[in-house]
Amino acid sequence: MNFGNINISTTDTTITKRATREELLAHVEAVPTLPIIVTEILGTSTTSPEFLTRIREFARNDPGLAGRIIALANSAAYAPVTDILDINTAVVRLGSRILSEIVRAFTVLRVFVPSTPAHCALWSHAIQVATMARMIAIEGHAQVNPEVCYAVGLLHDVGRLVMFANDPARLREVDDEGWRSPAELVNVERAIFGIDHAELGAVVCERWGVPGDIVFVIRKHHEPDAWQYVSSETRDVLRIVQQADLWSVKLMLSQAGGPESMDGLARQFESSIIPESKAILGPKDFRDIISQTLVATGAQRRVLGLQLRVE
Repeated sequence: MNFGNINISTTDTTITKRATREELLAHVEAVPTLPIIVTEILGTSTTSPEFLTRIREFARNDPGLAGRIIALANSAAYAPVTDILDINTAVVRLGSRILSEIVRAFTVLRVFVPSTPAHCALWSHAIQVATMARMIAIEGHAQVNPEVCYAVGLLHDVGRLVMFANDPARLREVDDEGWRSPAELVNVERAIFGIDHAELGAVVCERWGVPGDIVFVIRKHHEPDAWQYVSSETRDVLRIVQQADLWSVKLMLSQAGGPESMDGLARQFESSIIPESKAILGPKDFRDIISQTLVATGAQRRVLGLQLRVE
C-alpha cells in the first residue's frame, strides 16, 4: 500500500491487521483504571474550594505522589526560604494549577511506566502539548477551561502509549515509515495496527470514565474538520490541542536535530499556525511561548522522573 511517498508492505494482510487490532483492544481491558480523583479533576476548575483539600487527602494516602509534591515544592523553581517537609505546606506552596498537573501526569505515568528513551519521548510530547494547550487557552480568545485543555493535551496520545506497551517493535515500524503529517500518521497506523492511536486512546479514556467531551477531542484530534460537528467550547478545545500538538512536534524535531536559534523556532511556529486556530490565538510572542514551554516541561519531567531517562 502507498500513502504519498510512504510504502507499506502488502504482506500486512487484512487478517494480520484484524488480529493486531483485536490484540490492542484486548490490551485496553488490561489497562489499570485511574484513581477516581483523577477522573474527577480532569474537567474540574482548580479554583474550586474543595480542590486543594481533595489533592491533600489523596497525597496523604499515596507516599509516592506525596514525595513528588514535596520534592517539587523544594526545587529551585520555587526557592523556599526553608526546607518544606510536610505535604500541607507543599500543597500551599505549589497551588492548585501545579498540583493538578502533577497529580494527573503522575497517576497516568504509573499506568504506562516509561522504560526506554522512545517511551519517555512520548511522555515529553504529551507534557509539552498539555502545557502549550493551557497557555493558548489562557492567553487566547476562546472561552474554554485551560485545565480541560491541559488534560486533553496530556491524554491525547494515550493510544500510542498502549501501542508501545503492547508492541513497541510495530510502533517503531510506524515511525520508521517517514510520515510527515497527522493524516499520514493515522493512515500508517491503520495499515500496520488496524487501528489508529486517536481511536485507541478514546477507547482507553472511555474505559477510565473520562468526560465525553474530552474523549471526543482525543478521538478527533487528527481530523481537521471534526470541529464542525460539536459545541463551540469543544470545538475550541479541539483547535487548541491540534495547534499545540503541531507546535510540540516542531519543537521536538528541532531539539532532536541539534540546537536551533529561538528566532528560527519562532518562525517555524508562526508558519505552522493552523488556519482554524488563527481566530482563537492570543498575543503571539512565539519566543515567549517556546521559552515558557521549555521551562515548564523541563521542571515537570524532572519531578516525574523522566529527565534522566530522556537525556
